[in-house]
Amino acid sequence: MGESKDQDLTPGQMLRAAREAKGLTVAQVSAATRIAEPLLTAIEGGDHSVLPPLYVRSFLRSYAGAVGLSHEEVVGRWDRLTDGAGSMRTAPAEAEGPAVEVRRIGPGKGRLVLRWLLVAIIVAAIIILAVRALDRAGRDAFSAGDPPRAAPAVAALARP
Repeated sequence: MGESKDQDLTPGQMLRAAREAKGLTVAQVSAATRIAEPLLTAIEGGDHSVLPPLYVRSFLRSYAGAVGLSHEEVVGRWDRLTDGAGSMRTAPAEAEGPAVEVRRIGPGKGRLVLRWLLVAIIVAAIIILAVRALDRAGRDAFSAGDPPRAAPAVAALARP
């Protein structure tokens, strides 16, 4: 009878029972495993929405070791109860329609910044080309005509 009841326990319930049997508090397990207390409480309570999926299996191994359980059994049970993404399986949703509505709302903030940066570069290039063209046109007009004449005041000073 007792083994059947153990098979029904979630990994969090197994860990909590082992912790309480050893007389440990969540704070003591947290200090021993260096896992934050809210995460240990979430594991025990089955609140997997706050657990980082990448680290859950490592947390379970550490927690199992701290309370004297086989980490293979705890992680194995976790793997059987999860969908592989680190979250507990839930009952399948009714097939009424799509579970998530996807809407495209336009370019992201990063794309908007890139678009404005591209516009600024194009405007700067046009300004640089216009200034160079005007400068070259001015030099061409100056060199094509007669040499510059001295101003009358300068010409008067130059006579002996």
